[in-house]
Amino acid sequence: MSKPYLKQVYLEKVVPELIKSRGYKNVHQVPNLSKIVLNSAFKAEADKGHMAEVVKEMTKLSGQKPVVTRAAKSVANFKVRQGMPLGCMVTLRGPRMWEFLLRLTAVALPMIRDFRGTSNRLDGRGNYSLGIADHTIFPETQADGSQRANIGLDVVIVTTAKTDESVIERSKKRERLVAKYAAKRAELKKILANPQTTEEEFYAAQRKLTKLPRNSSRVRLKNRCSISGRPRAYIRKFGLSRITFRELALGGQIPGVTKASW
Repeated sequence: MSKPYLKQVYLEKVVPELIKSRGYKNVHQVPNLSKIVLNSAFKAEADKGHMAEVVKEMTKLSGQKPVVTRAAKSVANFKVRQGMPLGCMVTLRGPRMWEFLLRLTAVALPMIRDFRGTSNRLDGRGNYSLGIADHTIFPETQADGSQRANIGLDVVIVTTAKTDESVIERSKKRERLVAKYAAKRAELKKILANPQTTEEEFYAAQRKLTKLPRNSSRVRLKNRCSISGRPRAYIRKFGLSRITFRELALGGQIPGVTKASW
């Protein structure tokens, strides 16, 4: 059985380029696709016919039957009862995952009217989410030519990457921007705080301050783990998040730190 086209491109072109640019020592360190999750939600008052139609269309898109997701508990305000079907979900792995990704990028997305690309932001852990308002952009849903309601989809592309390089790079870029405009911002704030400043000088300094780049202010900086990019549970002394710190400490990669010492 031949490999899917996208997987072949990944192995022959993407992997060597990532090893060269990121300095990976082992091919298994290179981030890879883990799975693609498709999810579609029903309305609480949806009838059985609509639910069956959504399941049928999801089966056409993915090539495998989806799982119906149900409410974990009752919520009276949303008219939801425990066990009520709220949507369906399917997880793609292996060849089906690569084939779906090829159809999504090469066929479906270009079918969107006035398509201007997708967002390049990830979730900070190397995973990417995409919303599709109309499932009929996929050619397999138009095979029978029947009229049906549009079905919205959430597509989540999960990778084995432990960090989102763009998040760390964005934080470093903001730090450089803050350092570049720090002196000018301090000078303008000094003018604004001076009680002897005339009204004309005050408003002139205020206008100049508002024209500075928004990300040049220190309040726009956020402490992030230098390895994973995680913004929470940050340990200032080491510049790491708690999770990364624990992993490195247990691996003996932080000198003088043992499990009993933290």
